[in-house]
Amino acid sequence: FWIDFNRYNFLYDPNRPFPVEVGYEFEPNDFAMTYPVALPADITTEQSNFDLSTANYQTTPLGYTADIYLTGLDGQRIESARADMQIVVDADSLRFVNTFLHYNLNIDSIYVNGKTVDYHRRNDFKFVGLILPEYAKKGDTLTVTYWYDGKNYDYPLPYVDNRIPVEHSFTFHVQKGYNYIMPGMGEISKDGKFEKFQVELQQLYKTFYYQGMATNFDTISFTSDLGIPINIIKSKAITKQIECYVPDAIYDSSIISAFNFMTGKVGAPIGTFNINVYPAGFTSMPGMVQVPQVLCYEPGYTNALGGFNIFTGHSMAKQWFGNLMQTKTERENWLEYAAPEYLSLMFIQSLDEKAFYSNLALRRDSLEKYDSHNMLRPIYLGKRAKDINLTNKGAWLMHMLRILMVDLETGSPDNFNKFFHRLCLLTNNKIFTNEDIVNLAEQYYGEDLDWFFNQWVFDYKIPHFDVTYSVQSGGDKHFVDMNIQTSKAGDEFIYPVVFSFSSADGNTVLKREIITKETTSIKFGPFDFEPKNVVFNELFSVLCSENVKKK
Repeated sequence: FWIDFNRYNFLYDPNRPFPVEVGYEFEPNDFAMTYPVALPADITTEQSNFDLSTANYQTTPLGYTADIYLTGLDGQRIESARADMQIVVDADSLRFVNTFLHYNLNIDSIYVNGKTVDYHRRNDFKFVGLILPEYAKKGDTLTVTYWYDGKNYDYPLPYVDNRIPVEHSFTFHVQKGYNYIMPGMGEISKDGKFEKFQVELQQLYKTFYYQGMATNFDTISFTSDLGIPINIIKSKAITKQIECYVPDAIYDSSIISAFNFMTGKVGAPIGTFNINVYPAGFTSMPGMVQVPQVLCYEPGYTNALGGFNIFTGHSMAKQWFGNLMQTKTERENWLEYAAPEYLSLMFIQSLDEKAFYSNLALRRDSLEKYDSHNMLRPIYLGKRAKDINLTNKGAWLMHMLRILMVDLETGSPDNFNKFFHRLCLLTNNKIFTNEDIVNLAEQYYGEDLDWFFNQWVFDYKIPHFDVTYSVQSGGDKHFVDMNIQTSKAGDEFIYPVVFSFSSADGNTVLKREIITKETTSIKFGPFDFEPKNVVFNELFSVLCSENVKKK
């Protein structure tokens, strides 16, 4: 349900009643913090986690039209802009409307349905709270018009809480001699001192980015394994003399390798007939990839994690899992972080197995640090769960699904590979919910997975295992007795953990056993060899912390 504190609204999840902390600012730097709402922690409801995708937000966007003048040395300063954002009211009644605009963009005025409105804005936050002159009712359509200008922004349009894919229509006015990379561009025509073009998009977008370029660029074209052109744009201003310059041999090879690997794993990116790579930034749109060619990174640290391929993979993966993903609500937003991040890690794994597992370990350590500061939240909360949690937890979630689907007898990854390919088709072609993701995963796992998503999407706890084991031998048969104590997990925790047992000559057997909160002991065997090396949580089968000792 919604809680309205004057100008701020909070969506409260009855399944996880975290207290709502509110700060009252009396004057600059004089705050009082309080918890005005806190339901009992042991509350029980009949609400399914997967039904949350049907719960309303305050408003839903319907579409954008915008008229934008671009100037500046990089062709991306907004000299002036008018953006019309159509939204429909989902709350029963509404007087205070949450909208957002990057804080580096300066607002001239805001109108709603053609009439000026008051608004509340903090200079260092993206939030812009609109104060309507009268209450809007459920089902009412509002046209919110922003006039603004500015530079150094990460997203050029206003938006609302529930950013779902909608229609976009633009008119861009640009400086003569500048080129732009963006989908849906029409023909360029004269416009006084400017040139202009229309952008009419066939696909629905949640967010829309563009890239401006002056004339001092060259283009080097390559052809991918699938025959798709890859155009790598070279800036004449970026030279080998610049500190942190990434040599062409490394830069070009990494880009082409990433694209070839990902097309081999997932297929050609949907609706994309060529790839244009710009040598700065990390934004990605269909057909447009930003990979910086001037990037200061420490090889001594990053080489163990994949080197420059980390950055290439991160940007390139969004060609498959990016701005064309059709989430129904922000509650599916976690997949926009999880899927491309794990596709990027699989690219790293194809080059360096150790670097792949080092990345997973680094993400686990980051999550544990957040957990120690009580900063973890369920990833279905989207942006409220913090980007770093969505990225790290999301990558682990995809990895755990992958190991669940692996046949330990044959080591075949086919089920997960098919799932991942179908996931791309599902999420880019139609509106999807968390339940759709679960149903697809169950097709390739072969069993119910509600328990998995309830634990890793809708809950936030990371289990800890204290494990002791001993090897017992009788004649030519050998056994491993293992004691397990589980903590920091929910009462309904359950997980199939992978164990490995290796002999002195390298013979290895993998076993998968279900661990619950109540599991205290497991007996493995008989083995025909004496296990010299016993590994709990082989293949990083579950996100956890662990302390393993041999008796």
